[in-house]
Amino acid sequence: MNTLRQTLEITLLDDCVFSERAATEGAHDTLDRIPGSALLGAAAAQLYAQLSPDQAYAVFHSGRLRFGDGLPETHGGVAWPVPMCWHYDKNHKPKEGPSVFNLLQSGSDSQQPKIQFKQLREGYVSASGRWIKPTRNYRMKTAISPTTGRAAEAQLFGYSALQRGQRFIAPIEADADFDPALFARITQVLQGQLFLGRSRSAEYGRVRIEHRTREHAELPGPVDGRALTLWLLSDLAPCNAHGQPTLELDVAGLGLPAGSRIDWAKTFTRSRRYSPWNAKRHGFDSERQVLMAGGVIYIELPEGTDTPALAAQLSRGIGLHREAGLGRVWVNPPLLATEHPAFGAPQAAAVTQPPAVPRPDHPLIEWLSRQTSTSREAIDARVHKITEAYHEAIEAARREKGYPDYATDFYPSRSQWGSVLEAARARDGQDLYRALFQSNDAVIKRTGKGWNLEVALAAGQSPRGPLADWLKHYLADPSAQTCDARLVQQLARRLMDDMTKRRN
Repeated sequence: MNTLRQTLEITLLDDCVFSERAATEGAHDTLDRIPGSALLGAAAAQLYAQLSPDQAYAVFHSGRLRFGDGLPETHGGVAWPVPMCWHYDKNHKPKEGPSVFNLLQSGSDSQQPKIQFKQLREGYVSASGRWIKPTRNYRMKTAISPTTGRAAEAQLFGYSALQRGQRFIAPIEADADFDPALFARITQVLQGQLFLGRSRSAEYGRVRIEHRTREHAELPGPVDGRALTLWLLSDLAPCNAHGQPTLELDVAGLGLPAGSRIDWAKTFTRSRRYSPWNAKRHGFDSERQVLMAGGVIYIELPEGTDTPALAAQLSRGIGLHREAGLGRVWVNPPLLATEHPAFGAPQAAAVTQPPAVPRPDHPLIEWLSRQTSTSREAIDARVHKITEAYHEAIEAARREKGYPDYATDFYPSRSQWGSVLEAARARDGQDLYRALFQSNDAVIKRTGKGWNLEVALAAGQSPRGPLADWLKHYLADPSAQTCDARLVQQLARRLMDDMTKRRN
């Protein structure tokens, strides 16, 4: 039975945080993929209140529509979680297919006794054999005191995040009998610029989503025999015959016919547990115990089983929480059919060039083009000028006060400039001016620590004054009481980057 499907290409414009677990103690880790629950939440935030109860249940709770995980993109294709049945000689790092042993087909006992196998557990692999490990970074953060605008005491924490600039591929699928108009409505809101993951109101989470015409459906491999291999492309939340969650794989809970048997010698799984955060309810959902993506399950079927029909059924997902992307499997994948993985030739991304449209020879078009280019160049030039003047003012204050070169606590910190960036991302014009300089809780407050640093002001102002007044002169139009959000954003990012380089 065919399914409705839309493939999304997700580009990270900012670092994105998708917490691996809900614990607040210990080191923070982010997932190396975009969970389907993040896409579900983004769609629900825009549409849930507009849908009828029946429609909302069908879209977000029934599992008939599934928001798949975003997996790494490579050369126009997609990479899948490395299967746990792949092992290698621990004394030699795997470099290509022949150095990887598929114990699903060979078993560890059939190899040379000198080989000590080690399981491949991290990363993703494409059909052409390209190994992908998404780039993550880690940043130490601190809570900001609302009274001082400085770092709060004993509030140090860190975020691990997927680094911006990476691309991921995520499928949105629905059963064939799902309402096509409702499916189109869901996919329509999942495009353009959105915010995903944690700390979306700060400096994380901005992505761009585009619809792709090139599909990446994982079609079942040959299913002529009485055995099926399931490769977990996402986490799996198994259940028993009564629908209750369990980590013990149950043939009835997997939707298999009576008499089916799981071959544990050819099954490779690992588990984890986590409690997903529900932003709407401002609390955690019940804990989920799942088998991790990359697991492999080998099933022997009884005589008389309609294997192709069963494979098509399993390809639509198994287990609980399928609406959030869990339970995606690839049935009898070709990469697991041989003792050593056989990779295909890399394929170039299918790039469709739009037809060239000549620009109309019109004076208005020429004038607008010049204005756009001039505006961008003018902002870059202003940011460069302000940055140099800012550093000169800070260094002059350092010399006057006698602060050592390593002292950084007398001028605005990186986190304070992060607050400026956050304000400029949410506002513009007069609203931004008020948020930065005028309101009771102004971000750049004349009496705030760092902002009150006494510096030499610009010509036409008092000889000396707080840094806040110095910045107002450069960033604001005093007559109209407005600020250009683009200018403020670029300056904040430039100064934050400079402070990061200085610290390193």
